[in-house]
Amino acid sequence: MSHSCDESLNKLYHYLDAELDEATAAEIRAHLEECPPCWESFEFERRLKGVVHSHLSEDMPQGLLQKVQDLIHQEKMGGSA
Repeated sequence: MSHSCDESLNKLYHYLDAELDEATAAEIRAHLEECPPCWESFEFERRLKGVVHSHLSEDMPQGLLQKVQDLIHQEKMGGSA
């Protein structure tokens, strides 16, 4: 796997969530169009995200939502749960 692949795959979730600036998104898009293995990874993650989204139509209980948010916050701060 090339450095370009590593870079693209590291930013894949940000690309899928439209969290990248236009220049970076264009670089990722160009790489995906030229690299079949990365394109396959992108397509898998895109479809997975769609499946997860379609199955999360129910509201999450507030207690569970708060617990998940707390765990995410702890992870960002470098702590463990």
